[in-house]
Amino acid sequence: AAAGTSSAVTRSAEPRPSGTAATGTAPATIGTFSGLCSQPTSATQTATVVRVIDGDTIVVDRGKGQEHLRYIGMDTPEIVKPDTPVQPFGPQAAAANDALVSGKTVSLEKDVSEVDQYDRLLRFVWLRAPTQPSGWLMVDRVLLREGLAKVTTFPPDVKCVDAFLADQRYAQARGLGLWSDGAGLEASAPASASAPASASAPVGLVGPRTTASAAPTSSAAFYRPPGWDGVSDVDCSDFKTHAQAQSFFVGTGGSRTNDPYRLDSDHDGQACESLP
Repeated sequence: AAAGTSSAVTRSAEPRPSGTAATGTAPATIGTFSGLCSQPTSATQTATVVRVIDGDTIVVDRGKGQEHLRYIGMDTPEIVKPDTPVQPFGPQAAAANDALVSGKTVSLEKDVSEVDQYDRLLRFVWLRAPTQPSGWLMVDRVLLREGLAKVTTFPPDVKCVDAFLADQRYAQARGLGLWSDGAGLEASAPASASAPASASAPVGLVGPRTTASAAPTSSAAFYRPPGWDGVSDVDCSDFKTHAQAQSFFVGTGGSRTNDPYRLDSDHDGQACESLP
């Protein structure tokens, strides 16, 4: 969600007595996280979550006053953006975010940029999670796996993009949230919401969303290559015809500006054009 001027979820924080991250529990339906970006790989800083603005923005206190923080690498439907109606699954994303972090002490990890173009902190937000193999839970990844967010990453903050794309495919394959039958995605989703001031364009691997000229496709209605599990990558060799590739491309949210499986090399909205 882009910068907003009001708060949709305003539960006040009750600071924890210690400086350690609070314990988080992910919904059982999203499984466990392992490998890339399943635990912090650089220094973290603790902060108390004062309130939740929406699905991807919170207010934190690091001991120097309240600061707005934008989650890195993902975007949730709008609920507080001025002159923009509440979007489908926006309230659910905000509620899920609130349940995970509101009032808790979290660990913040920076990628490259300190703040975005709206002067919000850019961070991965971590909770301790004894049930996870790594002992950690990244809030960004939970929301992606629940289908309540889509990948929207801007350079130079891209170190977790592959993990985020895998989480998004997990939700797509199961028809969760934004990827459920008939849900669709907004064609005008704010691709620049998380861009730092120094970034001029989003990285090529950004989250799927439908184009204005294409009707949203049901998560169950598109062609799937044999053996595709909803998480693994594909390429043009996995399809026999352009029609198969195009069905998959559109069904997983591909467009001229969003190519999560790298099937549209010339960015014209047509996948694997060399196929018959």
